[in-house]
Amino acid sequence: MHKLAVLLLIPVACAANAQRPSSKDAAVYEVKFQGVWTARNHPIDYPKGGSLSLSGAHFSGVIGAPHNGKYAIFTQGALATRGLELLSHKGSKSPLDEEIKAAQAAGNAGEIFDTGVFLDVTSPKTATFEVSDRFPLVSLVAMIAPSPDWFTGVSGLDLKEDGRWVDSKTVEAYAWDSGTFDGDTYKADEKPSTPHQPIAPSPAPPFSSRKPIAILTFTRQK
Repeated sequence: MHKLAVLLLIPVACAANAQRPSSKDAAVYEVKFQGVWTARNHPIDYPKGGSLSLSGAHFSGVIGAPHNGKYAIFTQGALATRGLELLSHKGSKSPLDEEIKAAQAAGNAGEIFDTGVFLDVTSPKTATFEVSDRFPLVSLVAMIAPSPDWFTGVSGLDLKEDGRWVDSKTVEAYAWDSGTFDGDTYKADEKPSTPHQPIAPSPAPPFSSRKPIAILTFTRQK
């Protein structure tokens, strides 16, 4: 019911393919997205499907960007944008990519980075991006699929500590509910939330263990 063919399209142009930062105040990072969403860690209602199939457990491609404090892809307690709604419901990177580009035009975000779809949830993927004093924070998201409107990621992560870019930072990413569709099972019937609810950690039974869905490791490139 959640059509994710859109995830197999050519990725959005990645930022910071070059390993050198563009200015003295900038730093290039590689983020590794390592899924830990498995039947063993999250046994309740775990999606069954063929090996490496869109009918079974998988993540959409990651999409993210560096930014300043005036923008974030998602904020707990806020309502989801149309872009986050479609990312969390169908795994589509559009129009979320256009929202990020609008933040770029307003001077609040840097270049988009992304990955392809995770058909094997435990096979890691990486992307590179550049942060700077202008855009010191980073946000990224990926759909938990299949699901009504669940996603994982990080919002407004600061890669500076004590005024210096960290060499490495590892964070746990949990399941979030975008508040746009009802349902507490992975393959719930499509029922839009009326009205939309604030973005919140997913209260659904599959995540009652409160275990992370993915481990994100950010490593500064030398």
